[in-house]
Amino acid sequence: MIIGAGGQTDRNVYLVDARGNVLMPGLGSINVLGKTKEQTIEAINKILANYVPNALVHIRFINFRITIQGEVARPGVFTINSERISLPEALTLAGDLTIYGKRKNILLLRENNGTIKTTRIDLTNAEFLNSEFYYLQQNDVLYIEPNKTRLNTAVVGPNITVALSALSLVITILALTIR
Repeated sequence: MIIGAGGQTDRNVYLVDARGNVLMPGLGSINVLGKTKEQTIEAINKILANYVPNALVHIRFINFRITIQGEVARPGVFTINSERISLPEALTLAGDLTIYGKRKNILLLRENNGTIKTTRIDLTNAEFLNSEFYYLQQNDVLYIEPNKTRLNTAVVGPNITVALSALSLVITILALTIR
């Protein structure tokens, strides 16, 4: 994760390392592992209070990423320029669901405090718009499952080719031996 501080033109960027530490010049190392954005702002404000009274701290994720896999036109990892994106907007980035994607059973993988939570989402249900899963979070993974048509073509397609090749071979051998 990278934390950006400052305005649009005056941007200081601080990298959060794998152990959750941010090294800020003059302030030292600050651990932000497992903290929310608000808790991180509070921790930095406490340290800054010793040097700058009433400091204004703003934190922004500048590498907000989500992953979309499965039955979409362009699966992949997407870096978002803002800190908030809805699930429908994310699917639009991936080129929307293909005709083979299940709209009633999208799998969302979300990490909370080191554990992965899975949730099934039905895009056709209006209640989804008010759910906690409407807006995606950092590092969310969406998997769009294939519908029965796609599964059937995946299973039948290769098998038909093999069966036709075998049948063609048998007919050719019979034709050569009967003559």
